[in-house]
Amino acid sequence: MAATVKTRMGGGEGKKTMIEINDDECDGTLRIENVNVDGEKYKKEGKDDEVEEEGKNVEDGKDDEIEEDMGHFERKKRKKVSKAHTEFIEVIGNDGNFKISRATTKKDVINVYDIEKKKLQLALRDINKISLTTDIWKSKVQKISYMCVTGHFVDSNWNLHKRLLSFIPLPPPHAGHDIFNGLIKCTKYLGIEHKVFTISVDNAWNNDSAIQISKETFSKSRKFPLEGKLFHVRCTTHMLNIIVQDGLYEIQNIIDDVKKSVRFINQSESRLRKFSDVVHHLGIQVNKLIIDCLTRWNSTYKMLVEAYKVKDAFPIFKDGELFYHHCPSLDDWKKVKDVTDILEVFNEATHVISGVNYPTSNVYLAVIWRVKHVLNEKENDVDEFI
Repeated sequence: MAATVKTRMGGGEGKKTMIEINDDECDGTLRIENVNVDGEKYKKEGKDDEVEEEGKNVEDGKDDEIEEDMGHFERKKRKKVSKAHTEFIEVIGNDGNFKISRATTKKDVINVYDIEKKKLQLALRDINKISLTTDIWKSKVQKISYMCVTGHFVDSNWNLHKRLLSFIPLPPPHAGHDIFNGLIKCTKYLGIEHKVFTISVDNAWNNDSAIQISKETFSKSRKFPLEGKLFHVRCTTHMLNIIVQDGLYEIQNIIDDVKKSVRFINQSESRLRKFSDVVHHLGIQVNKLIIDCLTRWNSTYKMLVEAYKVKDAFPIFKDGELFYHHCPSLDDWKKVKDVTDILEVFNEATHVISGVNYPTSNVYLAVIWRVKHVLNEKENDVDEFI
């Protein structure tokens, strides 16, 4: 999180940019609005992977106060707290005087679930079509796999809705029929098995099998438009991810050096201060450095972009650190710049297509065309590396 700190400078009041290294950047989401026809401009709303509250002044909230009189990288990570958790704390009381039993809590949770379930069933009763997306997620702590089913539909007032329909444990082996069983149980439970219009999944082989079984099953009770050619929707962002991962593989050793450099700096307060002093003396304005998340290629892109902004600080920092052995070379930074210039269009396309608060089918072609246009241009680049 970027913040600013007030410092006394002469007779007035000045500001210095605070910089943060954050190695927990895996839970951000980003929503896009106001997309124009060529997909070049859009408005970001919500949380970003690496700049949740960029430029926010410490006076905006006590949680953001940083008691420093110099601009330094801030290593302290601010934990994100959900709205539900905040409201729960307000109910039970921060002083602990108001205590509720486990049985009461369980009963209240189940009651809320039943109320929300009835609201969802009522909303789904009046719609004609619903599109589903599904994926499998594995909890690293519980070592359990979960299957999530999300529904997207338009109500009678032409409002677009996204609702979580099912989140259930899915034991191995996660074959096509296992995924199908999860889908059919969810749709029958909510009474929408005759309303499924499309199902969007990534390109895994078990998903192809699950969609084929689902198509054959659902087609017995209803007729699909265009003979079901629209039923199976492949996830475009997953395909973009595969393309990007192939490109990032070419500079994987450089990515590793950048990541190790940021982690080395973040290992001690003295290194943080020393590197921050170098950045400050160079006059570089940077919001933060980040560590990428292995499951999100765009976090790797943003890590490289932020690191490139302070590339001149790394060799200076190296001169004073005997055990720092991962400083990228000038040629490495040139390759980082070349790659991130290409990835910028992929990053924009991913954000636009991943939108949930607006239809994406009308902007899909424009943003994908821009990706193809950039790749066609770079295909004839004089630089052999590109």
